[in-house]
Order: sequence, then structure tokens, then C-alpha cells
Amino acid sequence: MSLLDPPRCPNCNSEVDLKTLWQAAPKTSSGSAIIDRVGVECPVCGVKLRVLQSCAYVTGLLAFILPCAFMVVSIFLAPVTRGSMDYKVRMGVFAVVLFGAIVLHKRNIPRLLRVRLLQNNETVRFPLARSTSPEPENALAPTSALSLEPTQDDQPVWVCPKCHEENPGNFNECWKCMKLRPEAEASNSP
Repeated sequence: MSLLDPPRCPNCNSEVDLKTLWQAAPKTSSGSAIIDRVGVECPVCGVKLRVLQSCAYVTGLLAFILPCAFMVVSIFLAPVTRGSMDYKVRMGVFAVVLFGAIVLHKRNIPRLLRVRLLQNNETVRFPLARSTSPEPENALAPTSALSLEPTQDDQPVWVCPKCHEENPGNFNECWKCMKLRPEAEASNSP
């Protein structure tokens, strides 16, 4: 696993593409960090995940610090006079390396984000969530980790007897353990 591999869902190990989230989420004025705590749903298993930005922060810091440290060390190891051709070449190389590191960092921020399972009572915003109400979309409304709503009003949420996971009313088997719904199990038995 490399640093630039896309983040993976801890539940099903599928890749979670965060490019769309990065584009939709509100960011700081510099555009290098998402404001607030944000979350996303796994496209494969549907589990809710919290997006972590610590890896992006660290690489952003390193993209600035490493070229600066290299420049300082090179000046101490091989001093040059200000205004000389060697000095101008070093400064040019330093500027190109620093600019390149920052551009590469900014282009790869979505790949530097990591995800983890949303914990109980943890409130995050889901910028990519679809609104089910006829009101204007409020994608930044806080959502709890345990709030699952049925997709149809006439079918209530049911709890799996095996793993105790909540499932939407239109599911005939548990999304987590694949156990059949008790009513569906009774109708399938001879």
C-alpha cells in the first residue's frame, strides 16, 4: 500500500473515491483542508465513514519543510556568495522544487484523505447526501451515525436477529450478514 493509494473502506475493503467529496465539501480559504468534520458512505456496503485529514496535513507540511530544509543544508555544506551564478541556480532549483511539491500535494489531496468507521454519537456532515424531502437540499445538515431511515414509508426499518443491525424496510436480507428477514424466511420455508 502506497501513500497515494485511494482510501479503503474498513468494513468491506473497497476503494472509496473522495474526489467528488473534495469538490463538494466547503474548504478553508487556502483550499487545502475541508472545514468541519465530514463523512461519506461506502459505495459498496453503504456503511457511514468519517473522513480524516491528518495524512493530508502532514504531507502538506512536508511539501513545504523538506525543500526548505534541503536548501538550508545545501547552503551550509557548500556556501555560495549572494548574487553569484551558483546562488541564482540554487534559488531557481529551490523555487521549482517547492512549487512542484506544493502543486503535487494539492492535486493529490483527495488520495491523501483517509476514512474510518463512524462511531456512536459522532456527528459529521455528509456533503454528498441526497435529500429525501421536497425542501431545498441541505447537504450540510449534521447526521448521526445511527440514523437509518427507510426508503419507503410503508415498510418500516427492521433489525436483523443474527447481527442486530438495522436494515431499510425494502431489504429482504441483512446488508451486513446476509441473513434473510424473518418474514421472508418464513415465506420461503416449505
